[in-house]
Amino acid sequence: MFKLKFLWQFLGLFSPCFVSVLPTPDVTSICGPETNQTLAQRIQSSQWKASDWLLDQQTEDWGWDFLSTGSAILSLQLANETWKNDLESMEAQLTIKQLNIEVLREISHKHSFKEMSIGKLGYYAMALHASCHNASNFHGHNIMKQLHHRVNEFDTNQTRNYFPYSLALLALCSSGSEVPHSAIATLEEVQGDDGCFPFGVDVTSMAVMAMACMQDSFNSPQRLNPLRDMMRKGSECIMGHQTSDGWFGESNVISTALAAQALIAAGEPPSLWRCEDALYHILDAQEEDGHFGSQGGTIQILPLLSNRHHGSLADVQQDCPVKDVMHGIPLIGRQDETHAVNFEISQELENSVAIFSPFLVDILPGESVYRAMERARQIGYFSFESKLSQFGNYITSINNVVNDNANGLYWFIYSVDESGDQFMAETGAEGIMPVNGSTYRWIYRAY
Repeated sequence: MFKLKFLWQFLGLFSPCFVSVLPTPDVTSICGPETNQTLAQRIQSSQWKASDWLLDQQTEDWGWDFLSTGSAILSLQLANETWKNDLESMEAQLTIKQLNIEVLREISHKHSFKEMSIGKLGYYAMALHASCHNASNFHGHNIMKQLHHRVNEFDTNQTRNYFPYSLALLALCSSGSEVPHSAIATLEEVQGDDGCFPFGVDVTSMAVMAMACMQDSFNSPQRLNPLRDMMRKGSECIMGHQTSDGWFGESNVISTALAAQALIAAGEPPSLWRCEDALYHILDAQEEDGHFGSQGGTIQILPLLSNRHHGSLADVQQDCPVKDVMHGIPLIGRQDETHAVNFEISQELENSVAIFSPFLVDILPGESVYRAMERARQIGYFSFESKLSQFGNYITSINNVVNDNANGLYWFIYSVDESGDQFMAETGAEGIMPVNGSTYRWIYRAY
């Protein structure tokens, strides 16, 4: 719980003194201008409780179980994007780094996307955009290109479940990426005459959200008009499955929440469906501690509690900083306390020794050796490259001298004491916290 208190603050969800430069999502008109304000207050309170509970499910490695780190980050982002105001905080960086690790691990285990489901790929792409990453160049992987290819080559004979396919379309259109023209024909092929998609309200709702998002991807009437007609028919299907007391589907809270999101995305007037009744059912289904029956269900429902839907990512993406958050370095002011860190670099091979010019760099207290190296690189003292693994960043080259797996040559880091004796570090550069005057020596040698 101590860790989560900090997360609540950087998410801006529960800190009364948090100052946001972004507007809090408005739920006062979620069911139109005549929305019951008591209902609106309950929705806001429910969003806080659900976000609280979801954050409380975060594991010790700052992710979420069941490989749901991406969908959890996306859901929290859609619920309240003010967490991006403090991306330099350690808590935010650890959470986002865990997303990086999870995505890279999945890419590695799934043989570079080949075995990863199209829905999971879509969730990861949206989560990366939500955390201000460039999914078109994610550690050398073009996730958006892969998504485009998978959507374009989607085999309708392999599955009739268009829920994950719609997630992939949402990932493409909400990030501003090109949506293949074939997507319209693919959706049209499986949509029934009644506007419904196989497997009921959930799939139809996700397809309608995708079609609503895709409207900005096509300009020609030849494509836009059929798309809007399909969306209208999908909305009619959803509204036709609302019961007299306000539930959607089989009186299921997740189906009801997804249906409400879809109708909001499609711009259907609340007067055409029982909006307030549906929302009251959802609120009444929330457990006392904040969840809606499960972690997955809470993730699906949370965006609605902020009057948003799965296609809203484009609306909250605009305030991302220019730099990727994993490479942002806070500036050092004149009045800041600093620590000086010394670096020595040498290349020790069997028949030769090369010594590079030593240098000194200032860092802020609490920053790691890796951050000191980033500051030195930014200034131009030296160059290095690193690669993110499940153990964090490890150094792959310094001053264009690259690790050589074939010959067993690698970069090793040592700490150097006052007498000049060196000791190999027991952890990577990210795990070393220098004190003022510390000296570190990078040596390229045989393993």
